[in-house]
Amino acid sequence: MKRISLLLLIITGISVNAQDVIKLKNGNELNGEIKSMDRGVLTIETDYSDSDFKVEWDKLSYIKTGSKYIVSLSKESIEGMKSFMAESDSIGDRINATLESHPTNPDMIILHTYRGDKTVKYSQIVYLKSFNESFLSRLNATIDVGFNIAKANNLSQLNIGSTLGYLADKWGADAGLNIVNSEQDSVARVHRLDANAGFNWYLPKNLYLATSATFLENDEMQLDLRSTYKVGLGFFILRTNHLYLKIEGGAAYTNEKYFATDVDPVDPNPRTSGEGYIGSELNLFDIGDLNLMTNIVVFPSFTEDGRIRTDFKFEAKYDLPYDLYIKAGTTVNYDNQPAVEGSEYDYVMNTGLGWEL
Repeated sequence: MKRISLLLLIITGISVNAQDVIKLKNGNELNGEIKSMDRGVLTIETDYSDSDFKVEWDKLSYIKTGSKYIVSLSKESIEGMKSFMAESDSIGDRINATLESHPTNPDMIILHTYRGDKTVKYSQIVYLKSFNESFLSRLNATIDVGFNIAKANNLSQLNIGSTLGYLADKWGADAGLNIVNSEQDSVARVHRLDANAGFNWYLPKNLYLATSATFLENDEMQLDLRSTYKVGLGFFILRTNHLYLKIEGGAAYTNEKYFATDVDPVDPNPRTSGEGYIGSELNLFDIGDLNLMTNIVVFPSFTEDGRIRTDFKFEAKYDLPYDLYIKAGTTVNYDNQPAVEGSEYDYVMNTGLGWEL
């Protein structure tokens, strides 16, 4: 009986030690399994709730983890820790460690690695990921439906959008689809389709390799289909719990097929272009429940003299309870050498109600 009691005590102790503990500045305490911390929001799974708790990172007063996590630090802190990261259990700019709040300084966290400890500020930790996460926990997805106003024919139309992404330890993949489709009596249909798929491989020093494919169907610009394939190198200029700012550049190849026109009613010649590209993206994600994102990419052509294309996107998203959100945004496509009878630019303004995984 004593042996059984001792065994139960050991099992219970292991179970307790394996749990993660967080305390909030308002005095509340949660025990469970920290799944991740990204964009200033920590997600923890507990035994006493069917859904995960989400807590703002800067509202924590104490944390202690029972298992290791992948920890990403801000650019400034990495610069001062190069020698430590070279000797510790790290992957590129990410450290494998358990976390524990400093016993005397509430603004600091101790990272425990198998090579030693390192103390950093709460604000220097920008990302956490559990080693034991399932496939679904690394997946993110959104779908939204909304009412839009487009330049083409001044029509109103229905918009359906969706995104899908997966984030692993060293790489990430994402895809998106947005469809605008409208028809009206005595007026030609209005159709616009944006689709994209991308893959990033994360490197040390806030660098990453990027490859992507984008597709655009656009009646206003007489585009039956524009396919653009990009390969490039990106760099995170800033990456904190409140925002990230990155730039990216490289080479692109574009193939375009246009609709038949009065000039060429049979089959307009397809158009190909070898291009460079340079772009930037700014994402602000710690403004209460509001997230703001803006992205611009410029494509100067190497094979068509004087041709420049530009894609611009702005989006505002406000989080609601039950993983719902409302969003509003605009997308602009510009081409200074458009197809015959095509417009130089097109824009879409949209609003929508959505749900995210």
